[in-house]
Amino acid sequence: GAAMPGNDGITAHLGPSLVNMSEPGLTAGGVIFPVPLAISRPSRGDIARATIENFAYAIKQNIQRIKQITGGPVGTVGLGGGMTRSHTFSSTVANVLGAPLVTSGESATLIGAAKIATEALGLANPADLVRDTIEPDQSLAAEYDDLYEQWLERTTNLGKWAL
Repeated sequence: GAAMPGNDGITAHLGPSLVNMSEPGLTAGGVIFPVPLAISRPSRGDIARATIENFAYAIKQNIQRIKQITGGPVGTVGLGGGMTRSHTFSSTVANVLGAPLVTSGESATLIGAAKIATEALGLANPADLVRDTIEPDQSLAAEYDDLYEQWLERTTNLGKWAL
């Protein structure tokens, strides 16, 4: 069957979670499995979903930091790049954020740079970048709130093991 949110306790902690340029460096990370593995062997789908959720949680953590620094709300969240081809990825991000997400496709960086250049030169504005708006599933968003808090606690504990 399809991997479900939370993957029966499998969590990924890969790459940077909170961007903090005042403390650059690597932290410990990896994939955490419930013990014992003999009871429920994880599938590739479980590990893939845990990795997707990891990215979504890191996005949420950084958006919360922006809110903390600016003292105000964050406007529309946009997502671009190759991973937006995956509806699972985009919808998971929307569900974790609990807010609509606009996607602009895999060429978003190129098109965005062209849009900025044409506006700076006073030329006609290219077509809008938004390709799709993904609404969150509110029941999954509530579930992801709890899962995010668990991920955040584990990530914080792993971060204490600086490499």
